[in-house]
Amino acid sequence: MTGPEARGAGVRRAVRSIEAAAIAGIVFSAGFIVGLILLSRTPGSGASAAEIVAFYEDPGRIRPVIAGLQIIPIAAIGLLWFIAVVRRRIGDREDKLFSTVFLGGGLMYTAMVLVGSAAVAAPAVVTSMGDRPLEPDTALALRAFGISLYVVHASRLGSLFILSASTLGLRSGAFPRVISFVGYALGLSLILPLPIISPFRFVFPAWVGIISIFLLIRRGAVPSEPAGAPPGGPRPGRA
Repeated sequence: MTGPEARGAGVRRAVRSIEAAAIAGIVFSAGFIVGLILLSRTPGSGASAAEIVAFYEDPGRIRPVIAGLQIIPIAAIGLLWFIAVVRRRIGDREDKLFSTVFLGGGLMYTAMVLVGSAAVAAPAVVTSMGDRPLEPDTALALRAFGISLYVVHASRLGSLFILSASTLGLRSGAFPRVISFVGYALGLSLILPLPIISPFRFVFPAWVGIISIFLLIRRGAVPSEPAGAPPGGPRPGRA
């Protein structure tokens, strides 16, 4: 195809890619927030030993925790798909430094969230399998370990993801400048020392959800790729 037909095909490919990224981002955002809320129902450090034992021995109370554990991997798949599609549309045409940080931050964030959620839900899984219940102190230690991973460490890596994605979006024109600047502010806020239990743990998924909704709304405004250029490939004049 040449001329208008090639440009039209490029636009359609771009729109489909943006739709895929937007849907995957929304799946991650919604799934992670719901999963995190369900996992946070486990007893905290202020609970007594009797309260912890009673919680894990009640099937009705541990069922939401196990549901949250099952939702988190689905959300993680959505984030990985979001990263893949965004790199196809933006990362390959941009500075490899930011592209690498974007990919590495997203992968490490995903890994820490998966391990952290498994640690928090481990006592509920043991109880649901009919095995011997964990000691209260062990349950609290696992919860603290999991929260430290996905609230403290994962948040810092999420900040790198947000900062690099905002830079890629700003340089490529994929995001309005105001959205990129908001991303810079949120990314920097996640680097600062934060309370272990705070609303800041929802900043990363909320930001991905906002960007995804914007991409979905603006999918028809994407510029076409040059005729003959591979989808997502480098633009003329770029090394």
